Amino acid sequence: GDSDSNFKSSDFGVAFGGGLGLKLGGGMLSFDARYTLGLSTIMKPQTDNNGDEVEMDIKNRSLALTLGFSFFL
Repeated sequence: GDSDSNFKSSDFGVAFGGGLGLKLGGGMLSFDARYTLGLSTIMKPQTDNNGDEVEMDIKNRSLALTLGFSFFL
């Protein structure tokens, strides 16, 4: 079967993050970090070898780090 059919089409979560900007020369150097925590199980229940339905508690999580430089015009 298609592996995409094993996953639910929606997810709910919360994101936490923050950033820091530092003046540097003629611009701004910025750092940013974000953590996203999925609150809902993303995998549909599966059938095991005995025919019993089993739900796996698999959730999305991500960490994003960003580095940027802005020029002042």
